[in-house]
Amino acid sequence: MLPSPPQGQPSRPALRLFDTSNLPGQTSGDLSTGGLSPQMTLTEFFEQWFLPIVLEGEGRDAATIRSYRESMAWWQRITGDPPLLAIDEFTIASFKKGLREATFTRGKTGRKYPLSAFTISKHLRQVRTVLVRVGPTVNPERPGKRLIDEVPHLRVEKPYKGGPKRCFSPSQARRVVAATQQLPAARTVDKRSFRTRAWWRAFLLTLFYTGLRTGTVLTLRRSMLESRDGHTWIKAPADNKTGKPIDKFLHPVAERAIAALGHGDLIFAWPYSPRYLLRQHDRLQKLAGFTCEQWLSPHAWRRTHGTEMAKLGAMYGRKIAQRTLDHEDEATTSTFYVDIEAELIAQLADIDCSGDDPRQRVLF
Repeated sequence: MLPSPPQGQPSRPALRLFDTSNLPGQTSGDLSTGGLSPQMTLTEFFEQWFLPIVLEGEGRDAATIRSYRESMAWWQRITGDPPLLAIDEFTIASFKKGLREATFTRGKTGRKYPLSAFTISKHLRQVRTVLVRVGPTVNPERPGKRLIDEVPHLRVEKPYKGGPKRCFSPSQARRVVAATQQLPAARTVDKRSFRTRAWWRAFLLTLFYTGLRTGTVLTLRRSMLESRDGHTWIKAPADNKTGKPIDKFLHPVAERAIAALGHGDLIFAWPYSPRYLLRQHDRLQKLAGFTCEQWLSPHAWRRTHGTEMAKLGAMYGRKIAQRTLDHEDEATTSTFYVDIEAELIAQLADIDCSGDDPRQRVLF
């Protein structure tokens, strides 16, 4: 007999077992589907089916898999990871409430921060993606396993519209790069010398001048550097996240910093954990004189690059060239006639010096 719900709270609807008698090759007494069962938890379903079939089977990168594991860890921590048949609207509601109330500790300050709206949205979206595969097929290209007859609706709230997220100004970026000089020149890691100061300087300059994602920069190899018209370009088959090929002009300032790192093929070989990289990035901002509230993640360098490129007219350059050449399609202009991006990257502010860069030109 089920216990009565607390006074004032609505009673949960009775769970309805899934009738499998109409499935081919199964009887009403057999609730398994290819080794899977409605009595298993969502985490077990993720490990036994979603991970090997959807993520690894379709070639998702390690960062995506790590992100899904993090979402599933939150699900397990907040909901207790009930069996699939016990997941209902109440479970979904408690999960969303738990994410809104969750906090995490950043760095060694011990200060707790709430999860951002963007992080909450990501976890909800990824858990929903796993949950949808438990039920009947909704999209033929993304078949479900039909372990339960109806998947509870999990609505993903769009992040708040609070304007663009923060980025570094050129003067702030300059201070963070200058703070690398306060780091030790080298450390010994696994009996190998790691050039801490030069690594961070080259890493930050590459983030600023290319606008590439942090994970992409960490996978860059010297074999991806291509000489073209007297300049160096980053030529890679695909970005880690989007799967699109990379063809990016490498600013001479970043090129010189990379050259100072040595001759290993993996340019930014990082001998520590990803979490330690975030802590060290926070430390650099502290050395630069930023307060804890001013600290930004490494992804802020990508936003900084985009902001500075916009100041130089990146959003208008191709449109103007297209109109001047009277091309109907902008792709014709950018593919065969102009590469305005390389010209603009060359004009970005020099953040590897003190003071303002008098060479920087604003076109628009």
